[in-house]
Amino acid sequence: MWSSGGRGRGGGKKLRANPFRRFVFDLASELGMSPGEVLAKHDSNELTEWMAYATLPPNICILGHKRADARMARLAYFIVSLLGDGKTPVKETDFFFTGATIAEATPEQAVAYFQALFGSGGNEA
Repeated sequence: MWSSGGRGRGGGKKLRANPFRRFVFDLASELGMSPGEVLAKHDSNELTEWMAYATLPPNICILGHKRADARMARLAYFIVSLLGDGKTPVKETDFFFTGATIAEATPEQAVAYFQALFGSGGNEA
């Protein structure tokens, strides 16, 4: 089944180092199973298909976290469409999560991004 490799605790390091292991935990959470149950009940072909499905864009793949990402992308798109300068064309897919983490963006990068979407950012009255 699901072995710790005889090393005791420290599974977090294994999860960070092993994308397949993380995927099994995500799928288990989505299906309401334990990781061991997922591995016991699904053969490698089915797990491979699940992995391929999970890599699809959030407007196609509806696993829990991607469904939430798609909702937030739609909300961001509507806000920018309503409040933006109208000169910068945007599409809903511009707001899909691409894998970068928030920790990778500096505050300056975030400000520059929103200024590009909304205009200069000045308080025009």
